[in-house]
Amino acid sequence: IHEGGHYYASLYTNLDAVPLDLAEVHSQGNEWLFIHAMKDHMGSAQHDALVDFRILNDMATVMICLMVDEFESRVYTTDISEFTAEDFDALMEAVATQYFSMAYITNYITDIQWYWRMVVVDQPVYYISYAVSAIAALDLYTVAVEDYETAVAAYQMLCEGLDEELGFLGNLDAAGLAGPFQEEFYQRLVRLVEGHT
Repeated sequence: IHEGGHYYASLYTNLDAVPLDLAEVHSQGNEWLFIHAMKDHMGSAQHDALVDFRILNDMATVMICLMVDEFESRVYTTDISEFTAEDFDALMEAVATQYFSMAYITNYITDIQWYWRMVVVDQPVYYISYAVSAIAALDLYTVAVEDYETAVAAYQMLCEGLDEELGFLGNLDAAGLAGPFQEEFYQRLVRLVEGHT
């Protein structure tokens, strides 16, 4: 479902020219629309549990992304010419502890020291894009709960009618979605979560 969203968008636009934030809305947004569509094929209690779990998982992912981004920011703004591998590990542990307990982060990511090397070295600055796109994709779901056809139209616009000149926030706005810095999204999210309690 995730990769299918990328494929769908690739039929209409050059993904190399699309901001990474937006490209990840194509994939994560498709996941959320699929979850909404599953409502008619599951019991309501099971579907609510799936949505709640996915929201919790996405918010944890956003926090992990912010943690990795802060680690990168500290590395990029620090004189690391004398750093050893142990110094980088100590810095990641300090940042991770600031965000979570190490017990939690170790439960979520088996080896944070291996993990940061994979994501930071191979794909620097990727995780902040993934965080903001996760929020935009979740907003697509909050819209779908209120009006599925509107959400589908917004998703199609982001895939088929994307304007490269507008960038991430401009395309979200053109599609009628709230960006990650707009209160409207968080109000819709609160209504959604309160509807499940």
